[in-house]
Amino acid sequence: MIYLIMPYKVRLMDPAVDFLDEMPDKLRAKVLRSIGLLKEFGPMLREPHAKRVPDWPGLFELRVDLADLHVGCSTSGIARPSM
Repeated sequence: MIYLIMPYKVRLMDPAVDFLDEMPDKLRAKVLRSIGLLKEFGPMLREPHAKRVPDWPGLFELRVDLADLHVGCSTSGIARPSM
C-alpha cells in the first residue's frame, strides 16, 4: 500500500502566536518542529505528537514534550503549561 503525504495548511490563532513569542528560543524550536510534523501529516499525526481530546469526537491536541514542561495546543485555543 502506498501513502501519499501532502503538506497541510496550519493556521495559528493569535493566543498561540503570542504564547510562542514568549517562549525561549530552544523551546520555541521544539514547538515549531511539532507544528512542522502537523503540516506534514495533518490528521494522520498521532501519539506521542497528537492525542485525542476526550468527549470531542475528531478533535486532537498537538502535544509537545518540553522535558518536564508539557504544553498542549488544540483547535479551541492554547493550554498554558502547568508547573
